[in-house]
Amino acid sequence: HEKDKCEEAHQLAKDREEAGKKLKEICEDIDGNADGKLSMSELMSAYTSHDELQMHFQTLDVDQGDLVLLFGIMDVDDSGDLTYEELVNHIVKSEQKALKRQMMLMRLQLEDL
Repeated sequence: HEKDKCEEAHQLAKDREEAGKKLKEICEDIDGNADGKLSMSELMSAYTSHDELQMHFQTLDVDQGDLVLLFGIMDVDDSGDLTYEELVNHIVKSEQKALKRQMMLMRLQLEDL
């Protein structure tokens, strides 16, 4: 049983690594000016036009309104854009957590301000 858990953890890590690589390829594909960063407009445009990216966000139950909020959260350095690494790291981590619940709590906190 211990061996099964170890194999399962190894497979999960491998799957995350593959997902991260694929997301980085998507980032390169949707980066209109090829500067290694994604602006909000590039990400919003890709949300509606790039099937694979849309699939990732739908899996996380993220709609366009959520994406605006998420962009602000993911842009931790307030640069106005996201490096591929910022986006990939946040999405891969989000797939492990209840992203929707976190966003709902943040919305409630913002409404209380």
